[in-house]
Amino acid sequence: MNKNLHQGFTLIEILMVIAIVGILATIAAPVLLGQRDKAKVRAVVSGAKGAVSEIQAILDAFVYEEPYILSNPSGQEICAEYVDASPEKKCQAFYNQSASYTYTVINDVVDQLLNHYIGMNARSPYNSSQYLFVDNSNKTVGTVVIEPVSVRSIRIHAYAEDTNAPIFDTTVTAR
Repeated sequence: MNKNLHQGFTLIEILMVIAIVGILATIAAPVLLGQRDKAKVRAVVSGAKGAVSEIQAILDAFVYEEPYILSNPSGQEICAEYVDASPEKKCQAFYNQSASYTYTVINDVVDQLLNHYIGMNARSPYNSSQYLFVDNSNKTVGTVVIEPVSVRSIRIHAYAEDTNAPIFDTTVTAR
């Protein structure tokens, strides 16, 4: 009777397992890293698309000289109204609060939108020290640029790796 009990793995078996795991890791690592890059791109596009409906509503209020609610850079909710708003179109009439900000031209609205996204602390997935929404002079990798196009339109364009080729580009026009 042979009492040769198998007490563990041989050195060859352990080396084979390590080699197989190493091969699988070299195959999987680039795939997983690629998914991280794709997720960053999707986050930038998602931020830009999410801003479209909000900007549409604010543009509509701007054109009709109505007040709207946004955040200031410190994240507090504020009301913005047209500088010469009639009494029924003031923040007090619409939202029962006084105006914290007034607007006259589309550039005022764009500035307030940028401050709103600062207040929301929307950050770039590429660089957490960079805000996601910026003006054209601060365009970098992983940002969404908001800029006036006309007296009734705002352009939203988003950039991933190449700041010369937007991954998302649309113009929002007041109805």
